[in-house]
Amino acid sequence: MAIKHITFIVPPKLTTPENSLYIGRLGGPPLNIAYLATIAKSCGCDYDVIDGLEGSKSKVFKTFPSYYIQGLYIEDILAKISPETEVIGISSMFTSEWLIVRELITKIKEIFPKKLIILGGEHASADAKQILRFERGVDAVFLGESETSFEIFLKTFDKENGFKSIPGVVSKMDNGQVLENSKPSRITNIDDIKPTWDKINVNYYLDNLLSYSELGNRAMPVISSRGCPYQCTFCSNDEMWGTRYVTKSVDRVIEELGNYIRDYNVEHFDFIDLATSVNKKWFRELLQRMISDLPPFSWEMTVGTRSEILDEEILSLLYKSGMRVITYAPETGTVSMAKKLKKRINHQKMYESMKIAKQVGLRVKTNVILGFPNETLREFLGTVVMCYRLATIGIKGVTISVYQPFLGTELSRDYYNESDYDSYNKRVYNLTGKEGPSVFNIVKFFSEPKFQFYYLITNIVMVSTFFVSCALNPKEIISSFKNIVNGKPIGAVENVTFSLVKKMKLIK
Repeated sequence: MAIKHITFIVPPKLTTPENSLYIGRLGGPPLNIAYLATIAKSCGCDYDVIDGLEGSKSKVFKTFPSYYIQGLYIEDILAKISPETEVIGISSMFTSEWLIVRELITKIKEIFPKKLIILGGEHASADAKQILRFERGVDAVFLGESETSFEIFLKTFDKENGFKSIPGVVSKMDNGQVLENSKPSRITNIDDIKPTWDKINVNYYLDNLLSYSELGNRAMPVISSRGCPYQCTFCSNDEMWGTRYVTKSVDRVIEELGNYIRDYNVEHFDFIDLATSVNKKWFRELLQRMISDLPPFSWEMTVGTRSEILDEEILSLLYKSGMRVITYAPETGTVSMAKKLKKRINHQKMYESMKIAKQVGLRVKTNVILGFPNETLREFLGTVVMCYRLATIGIKGVTISVYQPFLGTELSRDYYNESDYDSYNKRVYNLTGKEGPSVFNIVKFFSEPKFQFYYLITNIVMVSTFFVSCALNPKEIISSFKNIVNGKPIGAVENVTFSLVKKMKLIK
């Protein structure tokens, strides 16, 4: 028996009212679903795609009014599900948005009790056993890189045997126990994994100039590599991908970019790899081919990048290839904290790389995290000092997040060992809407004093470093003004300012 019809759902996002000011990444076409659509099509399986991010203006989430929803309401998604579908596959990428995903699952199961509900993505992979234990609506979770598992599922699934013989799947047994099947081998030839967009409204994102990085451009997401050879303790890469690092061929990446430029008039690319700039030889060739083989475009490595291979040659090629904004990811400012995090970084070399990046014309942003559980006061202050040092280098895009113990990371393993639903449920609420930089809310100070204290500090440091950088280089004030007026804010301060002036209707 094979699956004849599946419905893919991209869930809407969830945020707090204050964090809705940080428009940041309003999203892009769902690349993960496009990859799975290719497999469904090749297996002769009919499929639908319901994109819950369409119409992603922030509005009150009716079920939980203390949060904002970005995208479709749950009832709008339910109305789009075909009665003919046998399986509903939902992408669950971020722990901070799990609350709305599980609400969606509950409502689907109420209306379609006999349909299989399967999950995939980073959060689902990291928390698979607890999800299956406590969420009655979920039938199975596909772990990590799941193309192989998904193809086997579509071709061979039958109700009698369930998920027992499908690799890389965690599922419920009839006796209530959770069965975890071993993962298949990692896919090494990722050139063969191509997206299919025919049932995804790509033009919704392009026409509304949405992006994972820089707003104001017709942008498409691209993955040129999978995995990461590093093992930072705050990252969930190990659960999702693993440390084996594989790249697409340069020819395949160039072909993909060229197709998007030709077919969709794309002018900006979001490389959403965990670690694009690791293999210098491959990376250099990719940049050279971008310059020689393609028409002009802009692009960004949205997750941030390491600095090891970013010397003058590579940085110059980055600028010539169309990159205008580069994000470094030091996370911490001290050697001792970096060792605790297994973050292999040479701060001095990173500073030198940043200076060269500025010299060749790149706008530099940085990702910083405060509030690690084993962070001493000295390490905390050392990271704050680093932020001001970055400002003196000329970096006004210092973005600071407060550490959240998201699932699937080495650093979070001591946090969660829930034996009952109440503990699990408390964790779900505690982590909801806390992805990325957050805006201080004095009203919540007494209900979550620790978080709000850190938010206040991070907000003060982000704003003050922004103005320190501008004071040392007044031309940057004009640059930021233009970015905001033109609807292309860069960095946390410009993002929030743009959102505020737009709400006040000072700009369109």
